[in-house]
Amino acid sequence: DYCLCRICSEYKFSLSSEKYCHFREVEIVKEHIEKTIFPQNIRNSLGAYRNVFKVGGQEEVMEILTFNYYAKN
Repeated sequence: DYCLCRICSEYKFSLSSEKYCHFREVEIVKEHIEKTIFPQNIRNSLGAYRNVFKVGGQEEVMEILTFNYYAKN
């Protein structure tokens, strides 16, 4: 599954957390997005597991997510 998030801050550094010193604040837009809703070319562009990245084919991804959301509701 994928999780779609919006980056809401610039890069931050803080020693107050033992686990993560380098971070950005994010807003979770949608969790548990099934990989199977995307065509193979989009899944290939998403590649292997990464933490934060800019999606290739953003317009197509958003169309699929929007259609899938309205189709289920």
